[in-house]
This record gives sequence, C-alpha cells and structure tokens, in this order.
Amino acid sequence: MLSDEAILALHHSPRSRWFVRFLTAYGYFGSNRFDEALAHVNVLLNNAGRERGLQTDIQEAVTLLNLMLHVTFGNHRLLRSLCHSALRRMQRENLLYSPVVIVETIRGYIGAPSPAKQKELLRRALGTMRSDKPAIAELYVDVDSWFESLITD
Repeated sequence: MLSDEAILALHHSPRSRWFVRFLTAYGYFGSNRFDEALAHVNVLLNNAGRERGLQTDIQEAVTLLNLMLHVTFGNHRLLRSLCHSALRRMQRENLLYSPVVIVETIRGYIGAPSPAKQKELLRRALGTMRSDKPAIAELYVDVDSWFESLITD
C-alpha cells in the first residue's frame, strides 16, 4: 500500500494529495484489493472536513467509491445509512442528477427482494445514466462498468 508519507511527498496541494490517494484507492478497487481501497477511502472521508476549498467532484467520487466498496463487501445495513447520508449531502449541495440516481440505485439494489429485481434496477439506471450528461464524479469512477459487472454476476 502507498504510505501516507509517500502521498504527502508527491504534492503540496490538498487537491493533488486527495487525487493521488483517490487514484490509489480506485486502483486497489479495480485490482480486487478491497481492504486496501477501503483504507484509502476512509482516510479521505475522515479528512474531508479539514480540507478547505476541496472540490466537490473528488468528494463525490470518493463517496461513490465508498458505496461501491460496501456493496462489494455486502454491508447492507451500513449501506442504508451511507446512502441516506450521501443523498442528503448531494441534495444540500445541489449536485447533478446522475450521482443521485447512482446512490438511489445502490439503495434500491440492496433492498431488492431478488437477484432478478436487482438486475432490472441496474439496467434501468444504466439507461437513465447513459441518456444524461455524465456527472463530474463519473469521469473518475466508471459506474456504468461496475453496474454491468453486477448484472453479469
């Protein structure tokens, strides 16, 4: 795992450090090294309030990656709370439509009564997301491919 010291030495700006840590977490997620990914995501989430002027796009991407990790872990009880919190923050910050659709889809996915209903929900969300202009966070996180992988599993 990339050490905190190595990340801090890379750049001096908070945005650069956040971005490098996010890319590290996302790389671990893509390599199925979920525990390492979650460790980096937790550092980002725990320090979110301390970083003034940090752009919403990175915070939004970290939130989505956190939800994706907890779906992967099967933490459905925790996901209910995380989704509720994420939606509340996104609505308060007037974020674009697409991230809200993603979080609502994840919330519906964990509450769906069967795998068939889960897949139907994901297909509907993919259709909606592809017809919308992508949100900034979707430039960082490939939610479409992740939803498709959940459909094929």
